[in-house]
Amino acid sequence: MSNEQLISLLATRVAERLELKLQEMSGHKTRVQPRLLTVREAAIYLGRSESAVRHLLNRKILPSLKVGKRIHLDRLELNKWIEARKR
Repeated sequence: MSNEQLISLLATRVAERLELKLQEMSGHKTRVQPRLLTVREAAIYLGRSESAVRHLLNRKILPSLKVGKRIHLDRLELNKWIEARKR
């Protein structure tokens, strides 16, 4: 993973946690994070481009599931995929 990708992933995670903290502090209920992600949402979550995620899907490198004609990526499986590739 390049430095740019790592920074993007960290920024996304920090933004998600900050949003949850702000919601908690303001008294609003926290937003439920969907478990199944679209390709676009998975790309944002992984800090990659949508075309890069599609490439990984086509090569069967990323875990996915098909619901009808739509491709979804399981957030928990993506987390496992990330952890398995850490050095």
